[in-house]
Amino acid sequence: MDRFMNIKEKLLALAKDDEDIKAIVLIGSSTRDTVKADEYSDLDVVIATEKPEGWLYGDCPKKLGSVKISFVEPTLGGGKERRMLYDGSLDVDMIVFTPEQFKKAIREGVASWVMNRGYEILYDAEGFSTLLEEHISHELKPTDLAEPEFNNMVNDILYNSDTKMIHSEVAEEIRKCSSVNDLISFSKDLTLTDDMQELKIAKGIDKFAEGILEKSYDMIRNL
Repeated sequence: MDRFMNIKEKLLALAKDDEDIKAIVLIGSSTRDTVKADEYSDLDVVIATEKPEGWLYGDCPKKLGSVKISFVEPTLGGGKERRMLYDGSLDVDMIVFTPEQFKKAIREGVASWVMNRGYEILYDAEGFSTLLEEHISHELKPTDLAEPEFNNMVNDILYNSDTKMIHSEVAEEIRKCSSVNDLISFSKDLTLTDDMQELKIAKGIDKFAEGILEKSYDMIRNL
């Protein structure tokens, strides 16, 4: 069962009634053929709209449900991302572009690293489907992360940590760390090692998130 179905249906209905919304594209684990979404996964959405302020800083997201937590941060292609927690522990991340920003991100390849593992077009009023077909190919290849990308992944870990469970050998490695620097080095090794498969990266990161928080808090208390 898709626990985000109600939100997606409301989002689609809003788009059909709002001429400023030009495209809604789902990305992330909910659209992947491999390492599919589980009960802890969030919903990642790209919205292309002529009025991004309403979705980033206004009340537009409240039309989808009751928002308990919300904040905005920079994201790929010069856009911004609003991260929200709805009732029922429904975690929704919205990357909000103007239509031109989104087109530029697609054409210049900026969007590829988050969309080449899968995407689903929920709504398209401006020919984004054709543009995506021309520029996005479904492929998996290991790559080193630039510092901003790594920092964004760390933020993902911390934000989502309260919903994650630790049941893997990664947790054992965390317990061996004796300093915050050890934890940082371990997390970089885990996410950047070339021979790691996507499954290990995606599931491993999720499962050790709570452990990083717990260990870090203990270290800070002991300073």
